[in-house]
Amino acid sequence: MFSKLFFKLFTISLLLFTSFLFAQNSNKSELIENYSSYFELPRQSAYIHLNKTHFTENEEIWFKAYLRTRQLEKSFSEKTTLYIDIFKPDGLLFKSEKFIVDNGVSHGNIKIDSTMQSGTYYLRGSTQWMKNFKEDDSFMQKITVVSNKMSGNNIEKEKAYDIQLLPEGGHLIHSTTNTVGVKVLDEDGFGASFKNATIRNQNGIDLLQIKSKSYGFAKFNIIPVPTQTYTAHFTFEDNTEIAVPLPDVVNTTPSIAIVDEDEGEISIKIKSNYQIRNNINRQGLYVLLHKNGVAKKIKTPLTQEANISAFVVNKSSLFSGMNIITLFDANDNPLSERLYFNWADELDFDVEVSSLINQKSDSITITLNNLGKNISKKNLSVSVLPTKTKGYDPENNILSSFYLKPYLQGSIENPKQYFNGNSDNKENLDLLLLTQGWSSYTWENINKSPPKKDFDFEQGTTVVGKLNRDIGLKDNIYVHPTLHNEGMTISPEDNMFALGGLYTKTNETISFSLINKKGQLSRPSLFVYEETNRVDPINITSTTTKQIPIRKPTKEEKIEVPQMIDQSLIELNEVILEFEQKKTEIIDNPNVPSYLKNKIKVVTEDDTILYPFVTDIIRQNGYVVLEELSFGSTSRVSISSRRISGFSGARAPLVYLDDVELLDLDILYGLRTDFIESYYINKFDPRSGSRGGDGVIRLYSRRNFNIDLPSTTNNKKIQNNIFTYAIREGYSVAKKFYNPVYTILNDKGFINYGTIHWEPEVILSKNKVSTFNIINTNTKSITLFIEGISEDGAVISKSEVLQLENTEN
Repeated sequence: MFSKLFFKLFTISLLLFTSFLFAQNSNKSELIENYSSYFELPRQSAYIHLNKTHFTENEEIWFKAYLRTRQLEKSFSEKTTLYIDIFKPDGLLFKSEKFIVDNGVSHGNIKIDSTMQSGTYYLRGSTQWMKNFKEDDSFMQKITVVSNKMSGNNIEKEKAYDIQLLPEGGHLIHSTTNTVGVKVLDEDGFGASFKNATIRNQNGIDLLQIKSKSYGFAKFNIIPVPTQTYTAHFTFEDNTEIAVPLPDVVNTTPSIAIVDEDEGEISIKIKSNYQIRNNINRQGLYVLLHKNGVAKKIKTPLTQEANISAFVVNKSSLFSGMNIITLFDANDNPLSERLYFNWADELDFDVEVSSLINQKSDSITITLNNLGKNISKKNLSVSVLPTKTKGYDPENNILSSFYLKPYLQGSIENPKQYFNGNSDNKENLDLLLLTQGWSSYTWENINKSPPKKDFDFEQGTTVVGKLNRDIGLKDNIYVHPTLHNEGMTISPEDNMFALGGLYTKTNETISFSLINKKGQLSRPSLFVYEETNRVDPINITSTTTKQIPIRKPTKEEKIEVPQMIDQSLIELNEVILEFEQKKTEIIDNPNVPSYLKNKIKVVTEDDTILYPFVTDIIRQNGYVVLEELSFGSTSRVSISSRRISGFSGARAPLVYLDDVELLDLDILYGLRTDFIESYYINKFDPRSGSRGGDGVIRLYSRRNFNIDLPSTTNNKKIQNNIFTYAIREGYSVAKKFYNPVYTILNDKGFINYGTIHWEPEVILSKNKVSTFNIINTNTKSITLFIEGISEDGAVISKSEVLQLENTEN
């Protein structure tokens, strides 16, 4: 009663907008300057959505990567490089591939071949930029390759329990109310529930009962008396009994605590006793509320009489998501810290899912539609699996990866469960944060070891070339165009040059020529190599890998996997091929209008060498061509005029293929020049009326590949003018998803570990639905596992079960 009375008397309501001193303030202390500097370099968070976590041999690991800038809380906007690494159980690198991230997303696949034997592996997603920081911002997930040879048998271990009693704010203080968090782990490091527990004093008197929560967490309140000692007594379901003493009482340092008063406010409490207040500068205490480099300072003087001083903070003044609240003394020494999660509507969004069975095409149409007030564009990925699958068990989802993982230290069991829509989420998450204590950002590092920029944002491969002999003063190196890179001319310095920003595939060739002042090409004498980045092995005992344990079954269970056809072993019937000698004369194309007969440009073999892709020819004719998918776009190719057209800016030309207007230019992505026979490009075409003001591009397909393209020069001569280099560590290119070929559908193996569909690019905009088709496997119940991000930074993680009653079984 005494402490409650003083709590009421000394509660102070603060209007934070007037009381906060932001980190930008000109009077900021050295500590706040250090804090601001520590987060000066942007931080990235990564999440990798896998179609499954358990795979069989000859399957593909399909994934979608989401990369986020933590300070802006939005998708990373620059094009960069993502490494997907697979490590063996001992932590040594097994396989590494790199992918292009554009506008914060990437997707791809990695083949599970015969070299990847059954067992457990670690899949990591990271960037070179993340190496600049002491905190590990990479994404890690255990994956398992299962086979019929595996068994779920687990060796029975002797039961053991690790019980931790963790006072809120880090200190147990006598003569005031303390909240103590309980964390119980089993022998494998998993949370373990207990049957009952009591707090007992030195006289053997039970003072209070403790109720077990999920994942081995619990909490209780106690007012320690200086003359007494206390012990917590636990009894488990196997009748194991363990007694643990409470932590020692501290009489030198105040402590911080958080109380959720209601939906709109929290109370921040500073707890102390008369000894603490006599030993410290009561007027110099302050609280720093901070996140991702932004800090808000609140003075919190203690009165001489009260054991608890408190002030109320409106939740609208807090950061959305995680808030780190640290208590400092007058000399900027951190005394106590508490993490608090502010649930806010803008953190996530929802979608509506429906399905329609197409009896004629033996497929199912899945439709996704926006729900709620968030109308910004959204980029989603969807894995479709049997509802009873055992193959989908990710440790994190996109919410826990972005909102929880960056701020916590140590091992967190099943962090995604705090964002699964359960009504107890808020209470369970706050209990986790109560037992966490200090955040992942240590004040030792903040004050003494700010990050150094040793690694840049990796934007493409860098190729270095060295000329083996001197060249003329006006001679340069011409780099021929590739799929993702325009042709360019480079002036070497000291016979050296570096070519950065190359988004080239593995084994893709880059062609170099020496070009003189007359534009004539010759073969240069070159030594070329790539700048590569080393992938270090992982420490399998680190907290990063401990964060992703897999609970093993306690009884023997035979693992049944789906029966698949290895497509590489399919035998083909004998086929006799008859070849006809190629002709060299191209017959007039009837698709070309008569008025263009004398204006059309016929593609030659020389063109295919100088301009390997159709988009290279379009660029060469003065248009801006962008390739790769941008956020919210469904087309990989865009073409625009370099000329600005009034207030509307740059506009697109009309594009025709075989005289059919292309409304979607995706067909031009990767279209090789030797697949077209002729073309006509005019930057202003009066025949097309007002729509031709920004030009017209007419492409005509090659009709007969038995006819050689004409050559205006000796083809061998052109080849002799080129030095080629094959990229060794280039980018992997995503395949279009294909279904594994199962011999039996809906047997136990398929239900356990089978794949139905993977859709990596689902775009939702304001008033539009998005649909995609999946094969009808006649599975009664399927689950859609949906992850994604919106343009404004909100995210979604949702599983939707669809009952398909019209199926056969």
